[in-house]
This record gives sequence, structure tokens and C-alpha cells, in this order.
Amino acid sequence: MTTEWTCPGCGHAQLFEGGRYLPLEEDVPASGLQDRAQVRVVCDRCGAAHLIVPPLIVDLLPSLLVFVADADRPTLLEEFRELLDDLAEEIAEERFATILASSYQVVVGLDGLHRLLDLVLGGATMEMLLPATYVVPMCAHLHLLVVAKEYADAGRDADAYQVLLRSAAHALYNPDFFRELSGYAHTAGDHEVAEAALTEAELQEAGHSHVWIVLLPAGTHIGEEDPPADLCPPTLFARVRDTSQPILPDPYVAARAGMLVGEIERAIVHLGPTWELSFYRETMTIQFEQWLESQELRYDPQDLVEIFVTERREALPEPDDTLGPEELGRLGAILADSGHEQQALPVLHRAIGDAAPGTMPIARYNLAALLDRTGAAAEAVPLYRDVAAGTDLVSASMALLALGRLYQERGDDQEARLAFDDAVSLGHPAHGPQALLELARLEGRRGDTATQESHLVELVEAQIEDVSEAAALDLGVLRIREGDAAGAVPMLELAADSLDDEIADAATELLSQLRAR
Repeated sequence: MTTEWTCPGCGHAQLFEGGRYLPLEEDVPASGLQDRAQVRVVCDRCGAAHLIVPPLIVDLLPSLLVFVADADRPTLLEEFRELLDDLAEEIAEERFATILASSYQVVVGLDGLHRLLDLVLGGATMEMLLPATYVVPMCAHLHLLVVAKEYADAGRDADAYQVLLRSAAHALYNPDFFRELSGYAHTAGDHEVAEAALTEAELQEAGHSHVWIVLLPAGTHIGEEDPPADLCPPTLFARVRDTSQPILPDPYVAARAGMLVGEIERAIVHLGPTWELSFYRETMTIQFEQWLESQELRYDPQDLVEIFVTERREALPEPDDTLGPEELGRLGAILADSGHEQQALPVLHRAIGDAAPGTMPIARYNLAALLDRTGAAAEAVPLYRDVAAGTDLVSASMALLALGRLYQERGDDQEARLAFDDAVSLGHPAHGPQALLELARLEGRRGDTATQESHLVELVEAQIEDVSEAAALDLGVLRIREGDAAGAVPMLELAADSLDDEIADAATELLSQLRAR
């Protein structure tokens, strides 16, 4: 990399080839940075030798990558890439590949580097600049490549192409995505889009392939005022401020996440809940929930949830004549699961409208469950019974368990016991133990504590996640009532380790009360 240097002795300006890659350990003292960074330059005019600090790429493993420039200029992003290319042979091949996809910071001089390192140690807020969509998982389009592949594997090449084409309307940085889009467009016969997508991929790869981020003191953000000059070169920042989003606004992230989940669910409607689609649907939804909880949001989380839900719904197909009964059933279930219950009801009714009794058990169960929780339990009962009488083990055991709970809520313990007994007898590995837990509670209310304890002990020994912990909590409570505090403690300790917060909290509170006696 060619850099201009001016001799401090005679004022002569000359060019020199310089730049260094400095991999640092976390315990390197700041005082040692200058010695490691300096290079010797000899003035062409006066012959004086000087030690100077050239442009640096400082690599503080595993995650802090810093470009230390000699001065603030609007071209620093390009200079970083040029220097990285020049230094490629000095960097281990595996690490270089990682750097190419990494974010980095830009500072001027060692003073800026020292300030940045102090900030990292003291806690910092990260603001993403160019190109921000590349580093936010919920805003990447990689999941949609999985969706497209699922469509293609099912022989639905047109749908595979369309899902990527719809997504390309959203601004993003990802050359790999555009290369895939080009391939799908070519297969679909849309050669114009294929060529345009390939050109976009090449342009992105030829340009800036990193994410520039700015670290700020913890709890602060880039707002109306420019960030501190020692953490963000102002000339460089001025160049990109009007052409890029300093951070991804909360509504944008929520909308993008909703769109991605909706596209995955659209594919589930068409193709069924394949393992890949189900996995990514759950992963994206969890990521969104974690984002709401962990980020320093500038918007009301409830407003962001509404944006997410709206975009998620927009991506789903409409319940028109192009959808068959099975697809309508899956669409209805997704609508119900995502909070659109009133829209889900007519879709599920249509799904089973012309189906013979005993067929489409999952759709019937979903409709019954939706009627049950929306205050139409009387309409749910015959649907539950129809599903329970069928041959599909999963839906039949689910229906019996739900039917038993419905009768419990009505106070009809006799009918509830019959339903739970039938659910247990089917032997489903998940629903059977849940039904047995409900039976144990029925026996307890009836006063048959011996049978209750027998059921609970069986469930605890079965070591079934959540069910065993719930049974342990019930058994601990039962033993406390019987005066057996010593026998209650190990049960409550087991329940206190539950991943279910309600179970764990209740067990922890009871243990505290016992130990306080």
C-alpha cells in the first residue's frame, strides 16, 4: 500500500510502501503497541531516518479487527481493503478467510487505537454502518436459500425462484444470495433477472465486502450528533452518513424478521412441515424473541411485535382456490399459532368441509383446539371425539388429552378421567405421561393419595422433561402435606431444576420455606 510521508526535518514529501498486520493477544499492554507498529523510513532529500507508524490492521483475536489509518480521509474503506490485499500473504489462510467476512473498526493513529481498546475493556455499544444487513442474523437471507431448495427438491422450481425474487426487493448485502438467485432465475427462464442478479453479486464482491462498525461508550448511540472523532473518523463518517443507515432501525429489523418467518411458513403451507422448514421457523422466531429481550431497543417492543406479526401475515398465501384441503389445514394452523385466530377459523372449516369423518385428523384437531380456546367448547367436543376415534396415534392422543382437560374445566371429573385413561392407554411417549399426570391430580382431588403418589412416582422415575419435574413438584407438595419433609426435599430439588420457570419458581419457594423452619 502506497502512503505519503513528509519528513519532519526538511519538509520533503515522498511516497513509501508501508503497512503492517499486527495480531495481538488480549494481554498486550498499550505501551508495547508503538514499538511493534513502527517502521523505519529514510528521507530521500536529507537522508535522515525516522520511525513512523504506518497504516495498520490490528487483529485482537478472536473478534476485534481494527484499521489504524495515518489520517482521516473519505477513502479509508477502500484503503483498508487495499491494505488487506497487500498483507494477505502475512496472514494465515484460515484467519484471512475469517477476516474477509468480519466486521471491523476504523480509527486514526495509535491514540485512536488506545481509546478503542480502553472502550472495549470498559463496555461498549456497537453501531453498524456498512453494510449492516450482513451481520444481523434476522436480516440475512440465507434461510431463504434453504426455503428455495425445499421448493426445488419438491419439483416446484417456479416457487423456488419466486421466494428469492420477492426477497431481493429488500435491500441486502450478500453476493452468495444473488448468485443463487441468478441460478434459479436461469432455471425459470428469466434470463434478464439472472444476468442482473449475477452482475449485482459481482459488484458487491468487487466493492466493500466488510461491515464497518463503530464502538461507542456503553448505552450511547449515533443520533443527531456525529460520533466522537477519536472513535469514528469524521471525514469518513460524513461520506457515508447520507447514503447508509448508521444502524438498522428497530422497525426495519422487526419487519425483515417477520417477512423471513412468513416466507418459511408459506413454504410449510405448500410443502408440509419438513424438518428443515420447521427448524428454521423455530430458530427465526426464537431469535426475534431474544432480540426483543436483549437489545437496547429505541421503540416500544409491543409496536415491534405488531410489525413482525403484520409482515409475517403478509408473506403467507391467501386461502384461495389454489390451495387444497391439506394446504388449507396447514395455513389455518399457522394463522392460529401466529395470533390470527379469527382468520384461522374459516380456513380450518374450509379445510375439513368436504372431508369424510375420521380423515384430516390434524386439521380437525387444530380446529377443535381453536374453538376450545375461543369460547366455543361445545363445538369442539364432537371434533375432539372424531379425532380420538381415528387411527392416527399422535392426533388421537392429543385430542383425548385436550378433551380430558376440557371436561376438567367444566368440573366433570368422571368424563375427564375416561379421556385421560384412554390417552394413557394409547401409549404415546409425550401425551401419555401428560395424561397420567392429569390423572394423578384427579386422584388427589378425590382423596386417593395412594394412587396419586403411585402415578407421580412412576412419572418422576420415567425422567421425561417437564412432565417429570411437574410430577416431582406435585409429589413434594403431597409429602409436605403428609408431614414427610425429608421425602419432599429431593423431589422439590428436582423440580427446582426444571426449565419451566413456573415449576422451578414454585419448587424453589417451597424449599426456602422448608429450610426456614
